[in-house]
Amino acid sequence: MNSEKKPREKVPKDIPEYIFSKRWLTPEETALYLSMSKHTLYEKVEKKHIPFYRMPHSPLLRFDRLALDAWMKEGKNGTLQKKRNVVLQLPGP
Repeated sequence: MNSEKKPREKVPKDIPEYIFSKRWLTPEETALYLSMSKHTLYEKVEKKHIPFYRMPHSPLLRFDRLALDAWMKEGKNGTLQKKRNVVLQLPGP
């Protein structure tokens, strides 16, 4: 039985300064902001353990930096984990 492990995705230690001035973050920016890999971020999205928004009529995800801050203050296990079926949608045009 060959149990090869995938190499871990590296997470940069320095968060680019411009991220702190943005309200809506892409998955890549969110992973940097939270110091986690994109793989871990997508796992949390799939399990609905992190606040995220799906763009209307699109598969694109966005993350509200202020909601992420509140989520981190809740200890990362706040209301979204209890309400697993919650998927927030951005208002359409």
